[in-house]
Amino acid sequence: MADVEAAAVLCKEFADDSVYFPLELPGALKEARELIRNRQLWVYYMAMPDGRQELASIVACTRTSENVAAITKVYTNPMCRSRGCAERLVRRVCEFWLKEAGRQFVVLFVAHENEPAEKVYNHVGFEGLRGRTAEGVEDWLEIGFSGTVRGHW
Repeated sequence: MADVEAAAVLCKEFADDSVYFPLELPGALKEARELIRNRQLWVYYMAMPDGRQELASIVACTRTSENVAAITKVYTNPMCRSRGCAERLVRRVCEFWLKEAGRQFVVLFVAHENEPAEKVYNHVGFEGLRGRTAEGVEDWLEIGFSGTVRGHW
Protein backbone atom coordinates (compact mmCIF):
# COMPACT_ATOMS: atom_id res chain seq x y z
CA MET A 1 0.00 0.00 0.00
CA ALA A 2 2.91 2.37 0.63
CA ASP A 3 3.89 2.07 -3.04
CA VAL A 4 0.41 3.16 -4.11
CA GLU A 5 0.39 6.15 -1.79
CA ALA A 6 3.91 7.25 -2.77
CA ALA A 7 3.11 6.82 -6.47
CA ALA A 8 -0.12 8.78 -6.02
CA VAL A 9 1.80 11.72 -4.59
CA LEU A 10 4.08 11.77 -7.63
CA CYS A 11 1.08 11.40 -9.99
CA LYS A 12 -0.54 14.40 -8.32
CA GLU A 13 2.66 16.46 -8.47
CA PHE A 14 3.00 15.59 -12.17
CA ALA A 15 -0.57 16.81 -12.73
CA ASP A 16 0.10 19.96 -10.70
CA ASP A 17 2.50 21.01 -13.47
CA SER A 18 -0.37 21.00 -15.98
CA VAL A 19 -3.31 23.36 -16.08
CA TYR A 20 -5.04 21.00 -18.51
CA PHE A 21 -5.14 17.84 -16.42
CA PRO A 22 -5.81 18.78 -12.79
CA LEU A 23 -5.78 15.96 -10.27
CA GLU A 24 -6.56 16.00 -6.58
CA LEU A 25 -5.13 13.36 -4.22
CA PRO A 26 -8.19 11.03 -4.32
CA GLY A 27 -7.99 11.01 -8.12
CA ALA A 28 -4.24 10.47 -7.95
CA LEU A 29 -4.76 7.46 -5.67
CA LYS A 30 -7.25 6.03 -8.16
CA GLU A 31 -4.82 6.66 -11.02
CA ALA A 32 -1.88 5.08 -9.17
CA ARG A 33 -3.94 1.99 -8.28
CA GLU A 34 -5.05 1.61 -11.90
CA LEU A 35 -1.54 2.09 -13.29
CA ILE A 36 -0.15 -0.50 -10.86
CA ARG A 37 -3.01 -2.96 -11.43
CA ASN A 38 -2.51 -2.69 -15.20
CA ARG A 39 1.29 -3.03 -14.84
CA GLN A 40 1.77 0.34 -16.56
CA LEU A 41 3.80 2.08 -13.86
CA TRP A 42 7.53 1.77 -13.33
CA VAL A 43 9.15 3.08 -10.16
CA TYR A 44 12.67 3.92 -9.07
CA TYR A 45 13.58 4.07 -5.38
CA MET A 46 16.59 5.91 -4.04
CA ALA A 47 18.40 5.43 -0.73
CA MET A 48 18.31 8.66 1.24
CA PRO A 49 21.11 9.82 3.61
CA ASP A 50 19.03 8.74 6.62
CA GLY A 51 18.82 5.16 5.26
CA ARG A 52 15.18 5.15 4.20
CA GLN A 53 14.07 4.40 0.64
CA GLU A 54 12.28 7.24 -1.16
CA LEU A 55 10.22 6.83 -4.33
CA ALA A 56 12.39 8.97 -6.60
CA SER A 57 10.88 8.63 -10.10
CA ILE A 58 7.92 7.16 -11.91
CA VAL A 59 7.38 6.32 -15.57
CA ALA A 60 3.98 5.39 -17.00
CA CYS A 61 3.47 3.57 -20.28
CA THR A 62 -0.25 3.68 -20.89
CA ARG A 63 -0.38 3.40 -24.65
CA THR A 64 1.06 0.32 -26.31
CA SER A 65 0.45 -1.53 -29.54
CA GLU A 66 2.00 -4.53 -31.24
CA ASN A 67 5.03 -2.50 -32.37
CA VAL A 68 5.06 0.66 -30.25
CA ALA A 69 5.20 1.51 -26.55
CA ALA A 70 4.47 5.09 -25.51
CA ILE A 71 5.87 6.69 -22.39
CA THR A 72 3.09 9.01 -21.26
CA LYS A 73 4.37 10.22 -17.90
CA VAL A 74 7.79 10.76 -16.33
CA TYR A 75 8.11 12.54 -13.01
CA THR A 76 10.85 12.81 -10.41
CA ASN A 77 10.37 13.69 -6.77
CA PRO A 78 11.84 17.21 -6.30
CA MET A 79 14.04 15.89 -3.45
CA CYS A 80 15.66 13.44 -5.87
CA ARG A 81 16.23 15.57 -8.96
CA SER A 82 19.58 16.00 -10.73
CA ARG A 83 20.77 12.60 -9.53
CA GLY A 84 20.08 10.55 -12.67
CA CYS A 85 16.99 8.78 -11.34
CA ALA A 86 14.71 9.59 -14.26
CA GLU A 87 17.42 8.78 -16.79
CA ARG A 88 18.09 5.35 -15.25
CA LEU A 89 14.39 4.54 -15.05
CA VAL A 90 13.54 5.74 -18.58
CA ARG A 91 16.53 3.79 -19.92
CA ARG A 92 15.33 0.62 -18.11
CA VAL A 93 11.76 1.05 -19.38
CA CYS A 94 13.05 1.45 -22.95
CA GLU A 95 15.25 -1.64 -22.59
CA PHE A 96 12.26 -3.64 -21.38
CA TRP A 97 9.99 -2.60 -24.25
CA LEU A 98 12.62 -2.94 -26.97
CA LYS A 99 14.58 -6.01 -25.83
CA GLU A 100 12.25 -8.01 -23.59
CA ALA A 101 8.78 -7.16 -24.90
CA GLY A 102 9.82 -7.00 -28.56
CA ARG A 103 8.49 -3.57 -29.48
CA GLN A 104 10.12 -1.87 -32.47
CA PHE A 105 9.73 1.68 -31.16
CA VAL A 106 9.39 3.57 -27.91
CA VAL A 107 7.86 7.03 -28.22
CA LEU A 108 7.14 9.67 -25.64
CA PHE A 109 5.23 12.83 -25.07
CA VAL A 110 7.08 15.91 -23.77
CA ALA A 111 6.21 19.58 -23.70
CA HIS A 112 8.42 21.64 -25.99
CA GLU A 113 9.55 23.91 -23.17
CA ASN A 114 10.46 21.11 -20.72
CA GLU A 115 14.25 21.40 -20.99
CA PRO A 116 15.14 19.12 -18.02
CA ALA A 117 13.03 16.31 -19.49
CA GLU A 118 14.50 16.79 -22.94
CA LYS A 119 17.99 16.53 -21.46
CA VAL A 120 17.08 13.18 -19.87
CA TYR A 121 15.55 11.88 -23.11
CA ASN A 122 18.58 12.98 -25.15
CA HIS A 123 20.88 11.10 -22.77
CA VAL A 124 18.75 7.97 -23.13
CA GLY A 125 18.92 8.25 -26.93
CA PHE A 126 15.60 9.74 -28.06
CA GLU A 127 15.83 11.76 -31.26
CA GLY A 128 13.92 14.69 -32.73
CA LEU A 129 13.61 16.76 -29.54
CA ARG A 130 13.73 20.57 -29.28
CA GLY A 131 12.86 21.17 -32.88
CA ARG A 132 15.76 19.05 -34.14
CA THR A 133 14.61 16.89 -36.99
CA ALA A 134 15.35 13.20 -37.21
CA GLU A 135 14.27 10.77 -39.88
CA GLY A 136 11.07 9.00 -38.90
CA VAL A 137 10.35 11.33 -35.95
CA GLU A 138 7.16 13.35 -36.05
CA ASP A 139 6.29 16.44 -34.04
CA TRP A 140 2.84 16.05 -32.50
CA LEU A 141 0.38 18.51 -31.09
CA GLU A 142 -2.13 17.25 -28.56
CA ILE A 143 -5.47 19.02 -28.73
CA GLY A 144 -8.70 18.82 -26.80
CA PHE A 145 -12.33 19.16 -27.66
CA SER A 146 -14.54 22.12 -26.91
CA GLY A 147 -17.14 21.56 -24.20
CA THR A 148 -15.45 18.58 -22.54
CA VAL A 149 -14.34 18.10 -18.96
CA ARG A 150 -10.59 18.09 -18.56
CA GLY A 151 -9.01 15.19 -16.75
CA HIS A 152 -7.04 12.01 -17.15
CA TRP A 153 -8.00 9.45 -19.72
